[in-house]
Amino acid sequence: MNDGLNIAKKNLYFINYKNLSFLLITIIFILFIGNKCEKHRKIINSLSEIHLVINGTGNQSLLNNTFYAEPYRVKVNGEYKESCKKFGEMDYEINNVILIFNENIETCDSMFYGSDNIIEMDLSNFDFSKVTNMSSMFRKCSNLEKIIFGNIDTSSVVNMKCLFYNCSSLLSVDVSNFDTSLVTTIEGMFYMCSNLASIDVTNFNTTRVRSLRILFYKCLKLETINLSNFDTSSVTNMEAMFYLCSNLLSIDLSNFNTQNVETMRYLFRNCSKLTSLDISNFNTAKVKNMAYLFMFCTNIKKINLGKLDTSSVEDMNCLFCYNEKLESIDLSSFDTSKVTNLGWMFFHCYNIKSIKIS
Repeated sequence: MNDGLNIAKKNLYFINYKNLSFLLITIIFILFIGNKCEKHRKIINSLSEIHLVINGTGNQSLLNNTFYAEPYRVKVNGEYKESCKKFGEMDYEINNVILIFNENIETCDSMFYGSDNIIEMDLSNFDFSKVTNMSSMFRKCSNLEKIIFGNIDTSSVVNMKCLFYNCSSLLSVDVSNFDTSLVTTIEGMFYMCSNLASIDVTNFNTTRVRSLRILFYKCLKLETINLSNFDTSSVTNMEAMFYLCSNLLSIDLSNFNTQNVETMRYLFRNCSKLTSLDISNFNTAKVKNMAYLFMFCTNIKKINLGKLDTSSVEDMNCLFCYNEKLESIDLSSFDTSKVTNLGWMFFHCYNIKSIKIS
């Protein structure tokens, strides 16, 4: 009797143990598969794509080595390839590339730096919502002709320095949807965009911007630019902002607040088609450097300086150098007590007849 009871207990224990083991395995399996499915759902839901049109073989990098996030998948000429930053191993003609990301990108710093085999780029399906840094994103994409941004969300971006730097083949770019409310620098943003005939920055919020240095440097085809909405109250650097805008016909800066600007060196240098300029509203109390300010403005006939405060200025070297059509200038408000360099100030000013000084 006891033996039979003991056998029954053992069988019951075995059955319970077996059932418990099965139950645990089932739970683990469900959790594992569920987790995998959840991860898959996250990947599907967070796909972010960049479409590229390429000219040439894959012997160049499509993503700069300093860009930390590799694509989740890469589609080359319609076929999926193993994710990689460089395409140097591909010796065939590349026409179309799709970079697919499955993570929230927070920086695009130097993302396509030097990728001069890219002709067109469509970022309308790329998620910018977490991006804080777009510095040099397209820098030296010298053959890039077209960029599509779509409904881009740049509300988190702080840095747009050198964004389109030396995109010398870019024919047009629509930045009208850019939210720049947190941006502190747009320095060199359109540097050497020598084929851009127009740039619309009327929606830019520049309240936090501190540097406008080389912003439109060598925008050779730019004839006019509307900056009437620019809030420059935080700006400290305007060096070479319009340097070599040699086709610029006019510029209205009457709304500019320059109370914190410390350097205006090269500001209008080589703006050779400007015939007149009015900066009488400029507050230059903190400006230390005015060297080459109007140099090579070869067609300028009239400059209204108003009552510029030059009490902090140390360098006026070549200030009006090569203003060949300038006939008169009023410098009666100039305080040169701190100036250490007045060299070549009126060099090649052949037609100047009157200089008013205090």
